[in-house]
Amino acid sequence: MNFPRLMAMVRIDSPWKLTCDYLIVGTLWVVLSDGLVAHLTDTPARVWLIDSLKGLIFIGISSGFIYVLSRRLVNRHLEAEAALQENQARWQAALNSAGDGMWELDFTTGEAYYSRHTKALFGYAEEDIRPLISEWFDHIHPDDRAEVKRVLEEHSAGITPSFRCEYRVRCKDGSYKWTLGRGQVIARDGRGRAQRMIGVVTDISARKEAERLMREALAFNETVLRSSPLGIATFAENGEIETVNPALERMVGAPPGQLKDLNFRTRSSWAKSALRAAAERALQLGQEVEVTTEVTSVFGRRLWI
Repeated sequence: MNFPRLMAMVRIDSPWKLTCDYLIVGTLWVVLSDGLVAHLTDTPARVWLIDSLKGLIFIGISSGFIYVLSRRLVNRHLEAEAALQENQARWQAALNSAGDGMWELDFTTGEAYYSRHTKALFGYAEEDIRPLISEWFDHIHPDDRAEVKRVLEEHSAGITPSFRCEYRVRCKDGSYKWTLGRGQVIARDGRGRAQRMIGVVTDISARKEAERLMREALAFNETVLRSSPLGIATFAENGEIETVNPALERMVGAPPGQLKDLNFRTRSSWAKSALRAAAERALQLGQEVEVTTEVTSVFGRRLWI
């Protein structure tokens, strides 16, 4: 037995089911109502049968129209549903190929939908995550929950045009993964309160790790710069000093921070010596240039460097 076909025959939106319901109800109405009227008015049985036959013919003809119209409507609905499912499948495939997961929140029921790829991003199986908004918050790092809630409430209240927040999510193995959550409310009630929200989640762990390594490298460079006994300064392309270490300030007798206002292109002592030409060549070539020369600092101190 073909169970799917049998189930399709009795679906609420099945044209055949609708037509059969109309035929049954219409036939009962015509026969019973005409019979009741004939009984109350002592109408001859022949007249009653003729009137009932006319009614049944009308029911039969109109049933054909109902079947055709309902079939067209159902077909259009099924075509629209199929197109929607195809678009959703394409969107989901695009998100998956980009490494993003999709989620949807229903604020009226407290329920949530997390795509299979969203759960897989954190190592979870389909049945590991309950379809609840509270489940989402339970997996957010405790230090990030308050910020996520604040950003979410601001967007739900219409203060911000969209939801965007970086936070950590607990994986199945107990570790945490940095993610970027983005979303937008797509339905509000008559009072403007958020009802439904849809969004995506992106794994940004690699970016966060690169940022951490960069911060550590900058901190190390800053330590080296400050503790080095050698005078060190860095210049921008326009000739202005960007950074200078304490050793160089002591060499030239400058108070802390005062050398940052200088530009080597405006210093006459640099122009007279080979220092300016060496600095220009280093900036142009982007490589190390060595030079030994005597200069006079802005504080009148003569130095061999």
